Amino acid sequence: MICAVLTVVGIVAGIVGLVFMGDDGFMVGMLGLILAFICVIIAPTLWFSGRKQMTEMASLFGGQDLLVHWTFDPDEWHRYTDNEYARGMKQTRTVAIWSFAIPFVLLMGVQAFGGGFSGVMTGLAFAFGAGAAAIFGGSMYLMAKSADAANRAGLGEVFIGSTSLYYGKRFYSWAGKYAELQKVAFEPGDPSVIQFDIKYGTEGNSTHADVRVPVPRGREGEAEQLVQGFYAAS
Repeated sequence: MICAVLTVVGIVAGIVGLVFMGDDGFMVGMLGLILAFICVIIAPTLWFSGRKQMTEMASLFGGQDLLVHWTFDPDEWHRYTDNEYARGMKQTRTVAIWSFAIPFVLLMGVQAFGGGFSGVMTGLAFAFGAGAAAIFGGSMYLMAKSADAANRAGLGEVFIGSTSLYYGKRFYSWAGKYAELQKVAFEPGDPSVIQFDIKYGTEGNSTHADVRVPVPRGREGEAEQLVQGFYAAS
């Protein structure tokens, strides 16, 4: 739906820019047509991937290759949500501090070896450090806030299958050529968590999803067996 809207907007902008605005609208028209072309290219990919995901979700909910199905009481889910938010904020602070410290120290070191310090270079070092902290720390902050909002959207229910999982209104799959489950680990806590490390893409261009699924109270032994089962099957 979004791609369709953007395609129409791009075509309209292209026509208006190239036909009615003359030379002044050439750039507007070209940008509009480029936007429309990109949307036309990626729309089928998004449609097919969406259909594939819906099929996988239906199979998982129907019990196909389902390994565990857990439900949580409100207290368990709220504690999990609070724990994950605190963890995300701690990671955000760590990333922000290091993002500031590394360029700042390096640039100050360059000054020291260059024969002395200057106010301008010190200001630049501070600016580079602050900019890096804002970019990387800000990204981590937005990710933590987004995950927290998703967790608080409703009481969680977990489905874990041999090639996919669903929890907190989020679905992850490692079935297919460009997805791989690289690590599964059990982390004791209150509540305990199973951590899935899923790699998407190729060796030269890949991303990782760090998925932390809560374990209901009293099901820790089942969770540890589940983790061992993944390693036994690999």
